[in-house]
Amino acid sequence: MTMPSLSVFLPQEGESWSQLLKRAEAIPGELLIILAGYENAAERDGFLAACAALGARARFAVREKSMVRSLRSKGLRVVDSVKDFRAILANHPMLPEALRAFSPHVWQQQIRSRLQTMGLLSVPKIRIWILTLVSGLLLFFVLFWLLPSAQIRVWPREDSVSQTANVWLVLSGSTVAVPQRVRTMELLPIRVEISRSLTFDQVSKD
Repeated sequence: MTMPSLSVFLPQEGESWSQLLKRAEAIPGELLIILAGYENAAERDGFLAACAALGARARFAVREKSMVRSLRSKGLRVVDSVKDFRAILANHPMLPEALRAFSPHVWQQQIRSRLQTMGLLSVPKIRIWILTLVSGLLLFFVLFWLLPSAQIRVWPREDSVSQTANVWLVLSGSTVAVPQRVRTMELLPIRVEISRSLTFDQVSKD
């Protein structure tokens, strides 16, 4: 059974079932709401009451058995099998994405069968070992041959960097008040001894 006007709602990342239901309420027409994962048990009663408000225009695709029983007890239409799910969404553009959310296991099986058809899963082990060996040799060649022989050039910055500093002469007799934020250092005097000798060898009559 194909429904061209059917609106499909998938849970977004981090979105609760209640938030998903609020998005669906604003859309008229037939609805297919996919409930993936698990909802908080404490909020389930309120969620079921909100589902009942949608009436017969909504279908709920869910695999959890307890949730299937709860929805059916409210008189709601439930899709819990992959066969029925495919029949409802036949020729629908969102079928692949919806099937991936509704039944990830079936979607993984489809991917595996396609890989087998392409021959990617039937590659002999000898080819796998050859590819692994070639990859290891390439990695060894790059790390231990190309990188050590590479030349690394470093150029200095073209713009000059200048720094300024204020010098306060604390022990030189200056009477300027030094602010508290200024760090001071004690001036250490250095004693220097100089010896001089004078030689005069010019003697005149005077």
